Amino acid sequence: MNPANPVHPFWAHTPNPEKNVAPHLLKNHLEDVTTRAINNAQDFAIPHVKDYLRLAGLLHDLGKYKLEFQHKRLSYDPILGTRVTTPEGKVDHSSMGAVKIFRPNNPTHILISRIIAAHHAGLVDPIHFEQRLKEQFNDPYKNQAWNHFKSEFSDFSSPPLHSLELKPKSQEFLTRMMLSCLVDADQTDTEAHCDPQKNAIRSRKVATLEELWRRLSIKQEGFKDASQLNKFRSQMYQHALEASQLEQGIFRLTMPTGGGKTRTSLAFALKHALKHNLKRVIYAIPFTSIIDQTADVFRGILNNNEDGHEDEENILEHHSALELDNFKDETPQWIKMTSATWDAPLVVTTTVQLFESLFANKTSKIRKLHNIAGSVIILDEVQALPTRLLKPILDILNELVSRYRVTVVLCTATQPALEPASGFDFPELYKIQNIIPNPQPYFDQLERVNYRIDITESTPWKTVGIKMLQQNQVLTIVNMRRHAQELYGLINKPKDPDDPEDAQHPRDTSAIHLSTYLFPLHRKLLIKQIRRRLERKKPCRVVSTTLIECGVDVDFPRVFRALGPLDAIVQAAGRCNRENTLEGKGEVWVFKPEDAQTPKGDYFVKVQKAEKMLAKNPNLNSAEVFQEYFRDVYERSETDVEKIQQLREDFSFEQVAQKFKMIDSDTVSVIVTRVHAGTHTFTLKKPKRLLAELEATEDRIRRSLWQELQMYTVSIFRSSLPKMSQFVRRVILKNGAELDIYEWTGKYDHRLGILLEGDVEQFNL
Repeated sequence: MNPANPVHPFWAHTPNPEKNVAPHLLKNHLEDVTTRAINNAQDFAIPHVKDYLRLAGLLHDLGKYKLEFQHKRLSYDPILGTRVTTPEGKVDHSSMGAVKIFRPNNPTHILISRIIAAHHAGLVDPIHFEQRLKEQFNDPYKNQAWNHFKSEFSDFSSPPLHSLELKPKSQEFLTRMMLSCLVDADQTDTEAHCDPQKNAIRSRKVATLEELWRRLSIKQEGFKDASQLNKFRSQMYQHALEASQLEQGIFRLTMPTGGGKTRTSLAFALKHALKHNLKRVIYAIPFTSIIDQTADVFRGILNNNEDGHEDEENILEHHSALELDNFKDETPQWIKMTSATWDAPLVVTTTVQLFESLFANKTSKIRKLHNIAGSVIILDEVQALPTRLLKPILDILNELVSRYRVTVVLCTATQPALEPASGFDFPELYKIQNIIPNPQPYFDQLERVNYRIDITESTPWKTVGIKMLQQNQVLTIVNMRRHAQELYGLINKPKDPDDPEDAQHPRDTSAIHLSTYLFPLHRKLLIKQIRRRLERKKPCRVVSTTLIECGVDVDFPRVFRALGPLDAIVQAAGRCNRENTLEGKGEVWVFKPEDAQTPKGDYFVKVQKAEKMLAKNPNLNSAEVFQEYFRDVYERSETDVEKIQQLREDFSFEQVAQKFKMIDSDTVSVIVTRVHAGTHTFTLKKPKRLLAELEATEDRIRRSLWQELQMYTVSIFRSSLPKMSQFVRRVILKNGAELDIYEWTGKYDHRLGILLEGDVEQFNL
């Protein structure tokens, strides 16, 4: 028998008698993957992209036509049509199609070759890509594999491909988007054949965007009361509905705090998606501290909990700290699967997850990218995007809008100056549109606070503490975790009888401290406690870092804010008289602390500019004041610190992914398993149990296990590890593998959280 012409079909995957699954025929797999990949690109406004994906789909598993692969990987002989016993071994099957289609100096062929080579291992830098092709170019079985392929695809012909009329950075992004189409098609088709039960979960029923819009409209009717606040909210909501009928592009939604931004932006997005036949809404939030709050709001509006649909879930909440315990048995599997693809009507995620995926090189992150095409992306609190990465971020947004049928909504009360005048020369920014044509009257009507700027001289922390103790309910926001601990200690410690000034002021042992030195679940419980105290008019004095500043739904009559970025000061004011229930206005006191140290980088530049502007007593209730502020910040800052744009020009995918980090800090996670209160020590049973399970792991770590553990972790700077060695214990798996994760063995105060070396004296306050 001629091995070049086997009479039996080749396999893509072996049969599974336990699941009643027959062999997955390679020809069927290649045809189905091709169809799926082309369908995945339906929202790509790029000429000939379907021709490119047709070749990529048909040739991506060309290497499986090698008899060596069939024998070693599948234990199957297509010549005899029987199973064989052959020693297993690695066989590269994804490089052969890449070698076959590769043509030097031809961008189209190189792109297709890249995605075929990357459909398992991910995208690599040019030097590694070329090295891999060279290694496989002399494969002695390549002609054999090609002849076998042709025997099953006798009518195959490689048509002349139209050349790419795209600049290098656009080609670089198209590479990721096409790889997403191929990877998702490959994995979904494999799953559909090999694991039908799992695949059935993927096709679970969700509501259409039309139905979600209907539910939102019904909920909105309940807000039409006669209050002046709801009158203004309704007017802004109506502006959003009118703007939703405009053509796709980049939009600004500028709304004062408390104006109903979350609901209004969702209304625009759903109505706009229906107008333009888009697939989904992606709501990206910069802070994990408020993502579950926002997702819960959307669930209350969009999930149908009537008529036996209690288990309906239309919102995918995708972020690293997600707790899976709160869901029903089926849901964790659905979340895991949908998190990989974002195939849900509404995705609530973080800006970190969104943008690091858009600049990724690993297939696990890239798989979902094609589902970003044909969507509305809402960037909540857009001013929080890191200045040092703004240029590549805006370039990708420009690309999505111009070529992938995406609409972007820049959503905040403090709009950054992202126009060309700030040095951002991207075509879609020239056409940016305002959802609310003239937002300033609403800022004037909803003005609920008076600012008192006190930055001429520094204010001692002790003075700040005394002022806090004079208020029944007050929130003070500071710039550094160290500052939060120090100020909290001043208002919480016992009185000093030898200090006359100190003796005349009470101490608040029920005051609350918030910072990222507390693990996430601890913070979550404290925020619930704060809300209860505020609602019941009980004393509530809170010292917090900036984590409470954006989007956390609390309402204090007075807010004190240490001198910080101008946008942060206004965001802090959003926690003051939020619901406009005071007889007069709330009070926001901006002070210059005696220790004026702030975080470095963008933050420091913003604080410097804010101090200069505040000295001129600007109108912080004006939406326009931030144009001057941000424009000056961007002029004084590097907006592509890591030279991402040049790396993209060079197709250096590995380096781009490595350098594009939204959070500019090298930290490690420490797991808290004990809490100290005075002389008592309490063991936390759940993280202790989860940690024991983690350390008993012999192979791969269960992802949901780590997600649960993250609710009990605190991030500390890696540079601090040497001096903190006596307070941490490295986590080691049963197989001896050392993880970059630690258990915290030092003090974790029930009020202050982790106490670092040098802070231990604060423990017994």
